[in-house]
Amino acid sequence: MAGIPGGPVGGGGRRRGGKVRATITATALVSRYPLAGLIFTGVAASLHDGLRLGDVVLAHRAIEHDFGVEDGAGFRPGIDFVPGLEAKVLVADPALLRRAQQAHQGSQLQSLGSHPPRVLEGLVTSGDIFVGHATVRDRIRAQTQADVVEMEGAAVLRVAQDAGIPCLLVRSVSDEGSSVDFLALVDKVAHNSAELVRVILAFGMD
Repeated sequence: MAGIPGGPVGGGGRRRGGKVRATITATALVSRYPLAGLIFTGVAASLHDGLRLGDVVLAHRAIEHDFGVEDGAGFRPGIDFVPGLEAKVLVADPALLRRAQQAHQGSQLQSLGSHPPRVLEGLVTSGDIFVGHATVRDRIRAQTQADVVEMEGAAVLRVAQDAGIPCLLVRSVSDEGSSVDFLALVDKVAHNSAELVRVILAFGMD
């Protein structure tokens, strides 16, 4: 996690999985420093075959997949009978998204196979579970229509928006919902997320 120049560049970079921990870190950053923006980077699991390992997803939107109501009819997102707790799709800051799209041309991303990694826009979904099986992955995909799943991004985006700070989520595809793939590749694909953040910060503010 890093602040955008215009305020300080701040780090909150340890692996601290889950929405609560991410919320604590993001809240500390936005409350202690006069940030001009916030970038949250890391890895995510692909939810469909159109994404390859090492690809980087810039979130144009984010949503939680585990916040809602579970009853006899199954799970439904949001708590629709409580005002303010309805399911909400969070929208990324358009200026930061444009900046990332322009800046990534100068990045040096590592390939994990025969295809060079791509930088794409997509929908990110977040929840407090590690997705380690195809059945869970497919259920989340059907529920959210998201492109990738991870454990923190929507929470960080919500904190930033509540604080009035532009925010961008940058997630590199580390696996296809498999704990085996994740452990084997996480450090390699994390390089691509970090590299993209580097060039975004170097690109300068519009």
